[in-house]
Amino acid sequence: VNYFKMRAVQGVLLLSSLFVLSNASCPNQCSGHGSCGAHDMCTCSRGYQGPDCSLRTCPFGRAHVDTSKGDMNFDLQVG
Repeated sequence: VNYFKMRAVQGVLLLSSLFVLSNASCPNQCSGHGSCGAHDMCTCSRGYQGPDCSLRTCPFGRAHVDTSKGDMNFDLQVG
């Protein structure tokens, strides 16, 4: 009788642990800016980064201050 009780308790624990693992999710549901992938990691949409895709990615390229006192016509000559 004790054997069957122990097996029943083990079965319940196993099922409950599987339920918890299956309900694991990505942090903050990827903030609505990505998709939840393998190992509960976010794959961020373009323009977002971070573990939960909540951080904006700055655009890359020339900034308005890159040539404020130098190469005004982009000919690589300063002065």
